[in-house]
Amino acid sequence: MGQDTEISHFYINLITGQQEYSSRQAGITAGIVLAVLVPILLVLVCIAYQVFVRRRRETTKYTIKDTPPVR
Repeated sequence: MGQDTEISHFYINLITGQQEYSSRQAGITAGIVLAVLVPILLVLVCIAYQVFVRRRRETTKYTIKDTPPVR
């Protein structure tokens, strides 16, 4: 009877160790992915904002009433 409980404890510990390892690997992978994606997304948002601001300035610079200056 003692040998059966030793084997079952070893099996449970082996399964638990694999689950902990998988959880740790998933956490590390998620951290790396976020560490790469977040800065890329921030750069894209900044670029999109700059494009939006430029286009807005160009469209509001000349209204229908105003004409561009002739040189």
